[in-house]
Amino acid sequence: MDIGTVGQTRVRVSIWMIPFMALAIFLGDGGVLLLGFVCVTVHELGHTLMARACGIGVSDIELMPFGGVARLESTVARGPRAEAAVALTGPAVSLLMAFAASFLERQGGDGRWVTAFIRLNMQLALFNLLPAFPLDGGRVMRALLCRRMGFARATRLAAGCGMAVGLLVLALGIFGALHGVWNITVLAVGVFLAVAAWRESREAAFVLGRTLTLNHRSLQRGPVRVRMLAAGGTSSLSAVARGLVPGEYHQVSVLDDTLCTVGMLDEGRLVAALQEHGPGGTLSEALGSNLRIEN
Repeated sequence: MDIGTVGQTRVRVSIWMIPFMALAIFLGDGGVLLLGFVCVTVHELGHTLMARACGIGVSDIELMPFGGVARLESTVARGPRAEAAVALTGPAVSLLMAFAASFLERQGGDGRWVTAFIRLNMQLALFNLLPAFPLDGGRVMRALLCRRMGFARATRLAAGCGMAVGLLVLALGIFGALHGVWNITVLAVGVFLAVAAWRESREAAFVLGRTLTLNHRSLQRGPVRVRMLAAGGTSSLSAVARGLVPGEYHQVSVLDDTLCTVGMLDEGRLVAALQEHGPGGTLSEALGSNLRIEN
């Protein structure tokens, strides 16, 4: 449900917000909820502005009962630096708003609402900085690890942290409920984090095709960084795929038992080998196929 446009970005509200808003108004928390909407919207606008600065398209911002999401083209396509920059901008904007409100409070602003505004922004920033995918901190974590261990392994690790944090939050919510302290928000956030991280972990299995597609798009935009990999001839194509980094072009040196290079595979030949041999094929088989093609 569209509620307006901020700059060039449409702002939408999830249909699940209607019963949530009704409950908040019934409990006398309508004002705090509205203030939370403002904080989340500005937080997501921070992501949006940085994404556009990096050349990443933005469709809209959707507000949901437990947060918001800016719908962007894949930040992964622009490489780890762009993903980290876009992820960090949201918490940075929230912290900036909290500090600005703190200054206003010292100048004699309405203490109750200003304090609530500061608290909401600090909570939004600090929670999102947790190193748990798909939170902003988890995306930064993946970006930092990506060049060291490849996109697939970095995604699995960040998603594993996300599932652990989600289950911990859920356990805290259940513990509170068993002791008479019900907090639906805590329970819902725990479930959301655990499920979202699990889905990202599952999707990491399809990283090869997605990474190669994103790299092809990056090449269409201009020159990209070249990443050199080396592996033994008995290494599987799927093992090599786990070392690929979006936004970079890869060349693989195939080595024999004496660590001498017996051939090279670029991304185009890697795709052809995958189509012929599947992920379980070896680099030696891929190299043999390419030699037959060239001859």
